Amino acid sequence: KAGAQSVRPDVEVTVVYIGSFDDVTKAKEAALAQASAGVDVLFHIADAAGLGIIQAIEEQNIWGIGWGIDQNSLAPKNIISSLISSGAELLVQDVAKVVDGTWTGEVRLYGLSTGVVGIADYHGLVPADVAAKVEEARQKIVSGELEIPYSATPSE
Repeated sequence: KAGAQSVRPDVEVTVVYIGSFDDVTKAKEAALAQASAGVDVLFHIADAAGLGIIQAIEEQNIWGIGWGIDQNSLAPKNIISSLISSGAELLVQDVAKVVDGTWTGEVRLYGLSTGVVGIADYHGLVPADVAAKVEEARQKIVSGELEIPYSATPSE
């Protein structure tokens, strides 16, 4: 939400919880409802249920942002990018902490600078100037020049 508002302060962001990470039908229904309400972009963090969201995105011909891996291949004309999440890299980093004795059970945030999360390719769906602005912001986040607000509640 903060990222969207940084380029369009009047943007409306809605959050929908379907209560499942594997109910493809329920996810698709929620996405179709969002599309009917006029959303421009759907971004999901829905694991397997995300397939239903991507189906709705493609059917309604709206933009989407995938999650976990580059999901553009599921809807090549509509998935403009994906948030990449590398469980393997997270494990490597945490196992290294266990081995060197620095691991603790506290909650940790893994940002762009860690390699645990990232941004997928745009597959030619984003204008070059927009991609450049995103890359500039990504670099500022990694360097610490741009601090991202943290909220445990997505709607804040």
